Amino acid sequence: MEPNYEKYTVDQLNDVMRVIDREQYPDRYQKIVDLLSNHSEYNASSKSSENIIAIKNPDAKRMYSPLQVYIGSFLGGPIFTVFSLRKNFLAMTDHERALKTLVLGAFLCFVFLVLIPFIPESFPNLILPILYSLLGKFLVERFQLNKAEINASSEYRFESNWKVFALGILLLLVFLAITFTFLIALDYSGLITL
Repeated sequence: MEPNYEKYTVDQLNDVMRVIDREQYPDRYQKIVDLLSNHSEYNASSKSSENIIAIKNPDAKRMYSPLQVYIGSFLGGPIFTVFSLRKNFLAMTDHERALKTLVLGAFLCFVFLVLIPFIPESFPNLILPILYSLLGKFLVERFQLNKAEINASSEYRFESNWKVFALGILLLLVFLAITFTFLIALDYSGLITL
């Protein structure tokens, strides 16, 4: 039995829209979209409120929010920072900045990798992850879309938090593998001793 969405408030319709499985219930989803589009309270408040989510296109492009970039970068290292910034630029169809992000990000990751052996042991371990995580968050807020803008847009939607977590862990393992390989190569060549 289908719920009687006509009796739902705007807030209730927004809540259902956030959780409904659009693939399993496309007719219900479309009904909610139509009701929200025709609802005068929704149309009057949607322009001024950050709490109401815009009607999302099912084909909306996924983007990382500033907080997702911060957390993912902290978990996944500088590779996640570059990956997420580039993906957001591609979603925004800004291919020039996406390419610059990839080139500059790869260079900075390489510089970071080269500097790791020379960081003193007394240097606090959390300083560098916090710095590149904050840098990633700042760049998203400055050159891309913040949370409210993604929320209000029908063209974009948030990337899954589970994907941020899983990709962060995966890229952390990749970065650690690259780092250990590099350190072993330096040790083997005699440039440093482990």
